[in-house]
Amino acid sequence: MKHNIRNSLILLLATILFGISGLFHGSTASAGIIMKFSDMNKQNPAYSSVLYVTSMDYMNVYKNAKFKPKSAVTKADAAKFVGKATDIDDQARLSNSINFEDVSQKTTNYSYIIALTAIDAFNNNSKFHPKSTITRQEAAKLFVTAFGLPMKTGKKYVDVSASNSYIDYISTASSYNILKGSSSKKFQPTKKMNRADFAMALKKSLDAKEKIDEMMNEEMDDDQDSPNHDLDETITEE
Repeated sequence: MKHNIRNSLILLLATILFGISGLFHGSTASAGIIMKFSDMNKQNPAYSSVLYVTSMDYMNVYKNAKFKPKSAVTKADAAKFVGKATDIDDQARLSNSINFEDVSQKTTNYSYIIALTAIDAFNNNSKFHPKSTITRQEAAKLFVTAFGLPMKTGKKYVDVSASNSYIDYISTASSYNILKGSSSKKFQPTKKMNRADFAMALKKSLDAKEKIDEMMNEEMDDDQDSPNHDLDETITEE
């Protein structure tokens, strides 16, 4: 309930502030400014998700208030978007166990790439390919791992073989409605993601994480209120 109220308030605030959006100088808009997009309207299925993730400064907006919904999301950018949304631990960014041949401290979004690879959100191979467009199967692993979502296996697609190393992440992301199949039978695991699709998946990941956290907090509250809890405390005191 709190989650839905918060989202509604953010979207309401964004709508109220549309009139002050204007145009921006430089490559991206200033952080924290909510705006009306010059290349998207409310009829776009990704509109509310884009509005949310840009309002929270998880994803950027370009010059002239453009979101560029059809532009590709590179793996380096995906690392930044998810890293900001999860507020990944600064200490994890200092990991010395990650050494990609094509990633250095000068690489864009280096700290996010290293931090997320350190928690296995990205595969720790010899190369990272930071400028490559992230695929749906790579995004599935990124979202599920970075947000710490409990695995849900069982969902199967005809184009995802049992030998596919991403199969459990795909099943989990699909179960949480983060990334659905293109049909009931196909997932299109190697399809590349654009900014609109990534924004929607990022928002759904945030929703899934918050729902799980709320359920866990409710269970803890119920446990605290249970008669057995009081009995345990009494026994401990004795």
